[in-house]
Amino acid sequence: MGEKGKKDKGGRESRKKAEKTIKEKRKQKREKKQQREKGITEQ
Repeated sequence: MGEKGKKDKGGRESRKKAEKTIKEKRKQKREKKQQREKGITEQ
């Protein structure tokens, strides 16, 4: 089990940083969805 309080903080700092921020991910997902919908209407 994980430690509680200050002892647990060290593990959180050592986690690797995400490649993309949540904002960038959301934007990419929206663009992908729009492209897919655009492709369906063209057929």
